[in-house]
Amino acid sequence: MRWIFTILLLLVFQWYGFQGFKTVTSNKWIWLAYFAVVVMVIGNLLVHTFYFERSPTTEPRLMYAIGFFISLFVVIIFFHAPRASKVLIVNPL
Repeated sequence: MRWIFTILLLLVFQWYGFQGFKTVTSNKWIWLAYFAVVVMVIGNLLVHTFYFERSPTTEPRLMYAIGFFISLFVVIIFFHAPRASKVLIVNPL
């Protein structure tokens, strides 16, 4: 139950990133590839988080899953940084 908010927030961020990706290209095959990569990375993180046994040390496969997941947010920041800078800059009166 506690994961519902986290997953919904994640889906909103990924939808926002996809909107930025759509502004860059109009090729639907590239959109499909982006969607497939997002599903694979999030699925990989969920599988490594929920289904594999825990150990006292962090395993490399979990570190890779977290690294790929963080890279998705870097893509979102990359596509939306120019728009966000325009919104955050306050025009003096």
